[in-house]
Formats: sequence, C-alpha cells, structure tokens
Amino acid sequence: MKKIIPSIVIILICLPGMWLAADNSKLKRVLDKLDHLNSEVQTFQAELIQTKWIKLLQEMDEPEKGKILFKKIPGGFLLRKEIEEPGNTILVVSPDEIIIYYPKKNQALRRSLENHRDRYAGVGIGTSSEELKKNFDISFVKDEVIEEQIFHIIELLPTNPKIKDYFSKLILWVDADTGIPMQQRIEELNGDRTIIQFFKVKINKKIKDKNFEIKFPRDVEYIS
Repeated sequence: MKKIIPSIVIILICLPGMWLAADNSKLKRVLDKLDHLNSEVQTFQAELIQTKWIKLLQEMDEPEKGKILFKKIPGGFLLRKEIEEPGNTILVVSPDEIIIYYPKKNQALRRSLENHRDRYAGVGIGTSSEELKKNFDISFVKDEVIEEQIFHIIELLPTNPKIKDYFSKLILWVDADTGIPMQQRIEELNGDRTIIQFFKVKINKKIKDKNFEIKFPRDVEYIS
C-alpha cells in the first residue's frame, strides 16, 4: 500500500499540468492560424447576420442582416459594416475617424478614432496574435462541429481598460480549415450579448476605397 499511494498522488498532481499543456498547445495552433490569415489577407468581405440577447427582457431581438467590408491600407485599415434590414445603419472606420450614418433618419455621427482605436481594431481579421495578446487574455475553450465543419472556439477577456468599458468577453469560432473567425459573441457589461455570423466570405477580392465613403445629403443632421 505504501508504494501505491505516492504513485496516485503523482498522477493527481500531474494531470492538471497535462491538461494545461494540451490547452496551450491547442491555443497556439489556433493563434498560428490567425497569424497566417493576418499575413495573407488584404481584403475581407462577407454577408452577416447579427442577433442580440436582451438580458432585461430575457429574449432575442429581431435578427439584423447586412454586410461587412475590410481592407488594409498604409497606416491602418478601412472598415464598413452596413445593416440593411430590418433597419439601415452604416458604420465606417478609417485611420482618422468613425462615422455612423442612419439613412432613414438622415442623421450622422462623426468621432475621431483616437480614443476608440482599440475598440474597432480588427479582431481576428487582419490582427496578429501578438496584437491580440496586448489587449486580451486568450484561452482555448473547445473544438465544435457545426454542419460537418470543425471550429476552434477561443475566449478573449479584455485586459485593456479602454476595451473593458465596452464589453466583458469576446468568443470567436475560428474555422479549422481557413483560420477565419466565422462567428463571434460579444458579451456586454449589462449581461446583453450579440452574436455575429459571417457567410459567403471572400478573401483578397478587389475592393475600391470609394466603397468606404459615404455621400451625405446636404441637409444631413450631425448628432452628438
């Protein structure tokens, strides 16, 4: 009996370390895929469906459909996210400013990007693992099969105070084949959560800079 007990203790002590090593190995595999994507991608475009869980009401909001465009440029990136239905909202991010336009209300909001840069930095798309590590604690959650496709699920907890002000957790579903984050779940400070799914993804298809421009009517109202 005296010989058996030490062996059991050693096994119990070693197992957590083994699990941690396995998770670290899996996380490195996912981050390597994101780094490869970052090194290859110049443009990204996709259709999207966005749904939001409202904690106060304990129900899902009406799904929103739209599209997203992303393009690397010298000194930064261009981003356009447009919700087309049921409402209409256009978000454009450039190296200098953020614009949110509500066509039906004919209202627009313009802000300098300087104080919001970390919030709108591409997460997983055009972002290296080193950049992610500067702003998040990252952990591997699990692999999940959805419609015969394998996804690596990773969890990102903000460490950057500027990002902590916007959300408490970000979860990415990374396509095992392409390294593309095809789904993300944003968990807000008030308990609400938003799920964004990408479809019909196109990588490195030509996108003209003018696609990131918004032509406002002369009587547009700028709101604060």
